[in-house]
Amino acid sequence: MTFRILCTYETGNSFNKEQDTDYIPITWEKIEVARDSLRRVAEHYRAFRAIHTRSYCRSQEEKAEQDKALKEASTKEWYVDVYGEIGGSIIIKTDNGKDYQFWPPWIGYFERLFTAEIVSDHREDRMVFS
Repeated sequence: MTFRILCTYETGNSFNKEQDTDYIPITWEKIEVARDSLRRVAEHYRAFRAIHTRSYCRSQEEKAEQDKALKEASTKEWYVDVYGEIGGSIIIKTDNGKDYQFWPPWIGYFERLFTAEIVSDHREDRMVFS
């Protein structure tokens, strides 16, 4: 049995938005590796949003929260450093233990991730983002 991660997200521009779905571009045969990748997607998305959703005119408290979130994110195995910031790319693992880095389509100014779920014959893993 193989497993894939299916993500539902919103994308758009200043004038329009639409909901889309896409698979992470690899498959797994080991459910525990797919679950670890799903966990990484959730952690990366939450950290990215915490760091990148504040305006540039932020208070000292907001800046301190962002700095704390960035410091914590930089210790994670999925973290990709881009000039001292969390980048849009994420690192997940393949079945053979190798790193796989990609840029998710739900990372951007107008994008929002709604769900990420492992899809197989048994749909038992699902996370919802709002």
